[in-house]
Amino acid sequence: MRTYFPSKEQANFENMSLSEFYNLYYNAININWFDVNNYNLELVKLFNDYDYIKIIWDWWKTNIVFSIKWKWCINSIIRWNYPWAEVFTSPNKFDVNWKIYINEENYFKKTWIVIWKLLFEFKNWKLINLEILWNNKRNWEFKSIINKKLDEKEWNRYLWEIAFWTNPNIPAWIKHKMIWEKAFWMHFALWKTFNFKNVDNWN
Repeated sequence: MRTYFPSKEQANFENMSLSEFYNLYYNAININWFDVNNYNLELVKLFNDYDYIKIIWDWWKTNIVFSIKWKWCINSIIRWNYPWAEVFTSPNKFDVNWKIYINEENYFKKTWIVIWKLLFEFKNWKLINLEILWNNKRNWEFKSIINKKLDEKEWNRYLWEIAFWTNPNIPAWIKHKMIWEKAFWMHFALWKTFNFKNVDNWN
């Protein structure tokens, strides 16, 4: 189990005092986990009751539909890192032919270099193109680093997971990914997360 020990450096990165960051983090972990578990189970039931998910978000210029028929859906509460709280599944790989535009801050791990405006293009479940639309002279460098990581292993470019985060006490603007990724938000995950049978359409 991994978690943060709030520090002054972490607080400075969020433009907060140490006590402000401590209180934010304490509120994120000190919630009624029985309630979180119950409304996660309601979301799992929705997944099980329907065959398709449609996501429309004008701000991100997103309008995608994918099948979850015959799919599993997992309620994930406090497993490997803390805070936790999400419901996740895998899309039908034959439905992943999308363009997704993300207009938010994205950070390189450890360096905390910020990037804005990413465009992901998927074809047959695979990321075939990544564009950084942010106007910055270092775009070529950022894109090169990302593509190098994606090309390290054969299946890094495939979309394995779609998750909905369900911790109500985490603000979406926080930069620390291990905390932020459990806010009321969602994510698409590359890299090989599951066995192949978990993303085949008959499972």
